[in-house]
Amino acid sequence: MNMNNNKSKLSPEQQAIVDFYDDYKTIITNQERFISFDKLIASVLLKDMLGFDSEAYIQFNDMLMMAVNKKYDLVYKDFVITYNLNPKFGLNNLVPMLNTYESSNNEAINLKSSSNRMMNKFLTNLNAEINNLLLTKYYVEVIPETILYTSDNTNELKLLFSENVATKIMA
Repeated sequence: MNMNNNKSKLSPEQQAIVDFYDDYKTIITNQERFISFDKLIASVLLKDMLGFDSEAYIQFNDMLMMAVNKKYDLVYKDFVITYNLNPKFGLNNLVPMLNTYESSNNEAINLKSSSNRMMNKFLTNLNAEINNLLLTKYYVEVIPETILYTSDNTNELKLLFSENVATKIMA
């Protein structure tokens, strides 16, 4: 069966979703200015002279995975990733969105600073690395399967994500 025929049978809303995920897939496979999550973290660990077995990385990874799994807000120095309903992706799909502040009705994970000296250094360098990459127009996978970039059209931060990130909620 021809894929073009399948695409033409989709509603405009469904086509928009397919196109949005296609942008994500195109960037991770064909974009030379794409920095994967693993590469981002490895770069920060290298600057801190730490490894993937370090206490700072293990603590960071545990916090991040818990926040992603529970859909907590992720509070970085210059932006917040929050999870919310967006009708563009379905009436029952929780998707990542950008905000300038954390939600008042959801738990949040602080990824901008820590009282632990080593963890604070790691988070400071992580935020600096993300900002430097964004300033030089890189697409940065800040959490697995979620890309942050600066739009050429508006010069504002944008998020792209895979369909695996959208979470169906029960009504």
